Amino acid sequence: MLHTRIRAWELLQAIYMPGLLQHRHNVNQTSSASSDNPEDMELWLPSRLPSTDRERICVAGLVAYEEKLRTAQCHDALNSLHHVLTIKTRMIQFKNKNLRGQRAVIDRVHERARVAADKY
Repeated sequence: MLHTRIRAWELLQAIYMPGLLQHRHNVNQTSSASSDNPEDMELWLPSRLPSTDRERICVAGLVAYEEKLRTAQCHDALNSLHHVLTIKTRMIQFKNKNLRGQRAVIDRVHERARVAADKY
């Protein structure tokens, strides 16, 4: 499934990054199709390109769109982290007030917070 999505992205790259094929040829990079693992494939986002060549390779505004996307992803990760930490705080307060032996549940919530922090 990831291979299919990467292939769809590569088709869109020809539209939004018309100079990418020439740039890849100039820097002697191998094609991303040579890798069998989709995790190892290079996506060639505008931020991956040298800043001096971005405007020449990409259509106007694409660099700004990627920046907005990455900023939105950071905000989503921070919101998720805030939500999980709020839940953990309330669970600890409830445990301290009412119960004992809730450590395993709180540890699972804490692990979700770590995942959100790593994503950020």
